[in-house]
Amino acid sequence: PSSVRLTWSEASDNVGVLRYVIYQDQVRFATVDAAEEMFLVTGLAPGNRYHFRVEAEDGSGNTSTLGPRRTIHTPDERAPRWPEGAVLTPTRVTDTMVTIIWPRAEDDVNVLGYTIYLDGALQGEVDGETTWLVTEGLQPSQRYVFAVIAVDAAGNRSDAMSVNIETPDLDPPAWPS
Repeated sequence: PSSVRLTWSEASDNVGVLRYVIYQDQVRFATVDAAEEMFLVTGLAPGNRYHFRVEAEDGSGNTSTLGPRRTIHTPDERAPRWPEGAVLTPTRVTDTMVTIIWPRAEDDVNVLGYTIYLDGALQGEVDGETTWLVTEGLQPSQRYVFAVIAVDAAGNRSDAMSVNIETPDLDPPAWPS
């Protein structure tokens, strides 16, 4: 996620190669002695694309132009996680409806969205900016389990954060007319 080892074949020159110049995203990034044919790039961010190129220079200042090139995409292996003490909170609970809210999950790249489950079945999906969901069509005086999972662009999934709720029974008994 944060580094890549670049290797290349030895370049040739009529007088001799003095050094190799490594470019990252078209910017001169590092220089190594001609005896080296490897360079470890560190400090990369997970889930990003980087373009590398290596050019050879000789003692007269001549530089190759068709050196080896490689585009890499650093993996995102870390799942989103909930902030310490985070809870899933039911609000506006009625006999047939509830709004579930949660804090933003944290990720080393970006939270793409949230997946919400009701009693283990998919209830809905929202984008990474939305931290709530309204669920209608519930039954009075019933117990439900809601769970939310954060998902990043690489498909990594957080642990589920869940809450149990019971809808109230708001209808009083009635006598027949």
